[in-house]
Amino acid sequence: MRLSSDEFDRLIKQSAALRGSKDFAGAVALIESRLADLDPDCLLNAYLECFYTACEAGSHEKATEYAYKLAAIDPQIPTVKAFLSARQT
Repeated sequence: MRLSSDEFDRLIKQSAALRGSKDFAGAVALIESRLADLDPDCLLNAYLECFYTACEAGSHEKATEYAYKLAAIDPQIPTVKAFLSARQT
């Protein structure tokens, strides 16, 4: 699945809708179920959606998992940097 595809756009929107309705586990599970189908250029956005969802859910363990995955792709994402910095103090 490509970043510019309608299918990827729908995936992110469906996950965001689940997050908006407070179905945090469903939002993350939806994306995780499709990770193997995603082109590498999609992973940043998919991981960000999972990271924000985990943060909103108060799932520190899951948020940390995705923060490290995101930092491996782009260590300069401000929210991820702040999250990981706060974790080290």
